[in-house]
Amino acid sequence: MSTAMPGGRLGGELDLALHLLDRQVADAEGALVGKVDDVELSRFDDGALVVSGLLLGANALLPRISRRAHELWVASAPQRPGQHVPDRIDLALVDRLDSGVRLRTRRAGAAPPAPALDPGRARLTGLLGAPVTYEGARDGRVIDVRARPEGDRGLVVTELVVGRGGPGSMLGYDRKRDMGPWAIAALVRRLHRGSWVVDAGQCAIDWTGSAVAAHGPRRPLSRDREDG
Repeated sequence: MSTAMPGGRLGGELDLALHLLDRQVADAEGALVGKVDDVELSRFDDGALVVSGLLLGANALLPRISRRAHELWVASAPQRPGQHVPDRIDLALVDRLDSGVRLRTRRAGAAPPAPALDPGRARLTGLLGAPVTYEGARDGRVIDVRARPEGDRGLVVTELVVGRGGPGSMLGYDRKRDMGPWAIAALVRRLHRGSWVVDAGQCAIDWTGSAVAAHGPRRPLSRDREDG
C-alpha cells in the first residue's frame, strides 16, 4: 500500500469542517463508498493532534445530530457486531481531496468498522462547537479546525478557528476574496467579523467537558485568505 501524502487539498492547509465533513468518498474506480460523517484525530503525548482517519455511517453521523438518537440506534440491535462504532477509512488510503474524497483502493474492504475510541483517539465533532475561553473570559465557540501537512507525521492540527456561529458556518467566504455572490459574502463576513484564529499549541482542550481554554497571541480571521 502506498503511503504517499494525499494530493489536492490534503497536500496543503485545510479547514476540517469546511473541506472534509459531508464530502462524498469514492474508490479508485469512482464507485461511491459513502460520505465523511466525522474525522478521527489521534492524540500524541506532546499534545499534537493528527488527522488519522475518516469516519462514515450512522455511528459517525447520529452523534452529530442527537446523542439520544444514537443510543436508540445502538439499542435497536445490540447483538450486531460493531453496532456502536462507525466505519473507518485510514488517511493513508486517501489519494486526494477536491470536491470529494478519492481513495487509492477499490471499494471492497475500504471502510471496515473503526476500532473503539481510546484515550489516544478523538473525533473532530467532539471539538467543533466547544465553548472557548480566552485568557479566562468566554469568547465564542470552535467553528472550525485548521490542519497542515508536517513531514512524517502527516496532517497535523495547527489552529482553531473561533467565532459565534456554528461549525463551518463561514462556508468558505473567509478563504477567497471573490467567493460566491457579493451580498452573501458581505453578510457572512459581517456576522463573523469578531471571529479569530489561535495556535492549537496555545489551547488546553477538555475532551470530557467539551471545552477549550486558549491564551497568548491570536489574530482576526479576516486576515486569512487563500488569495492573499
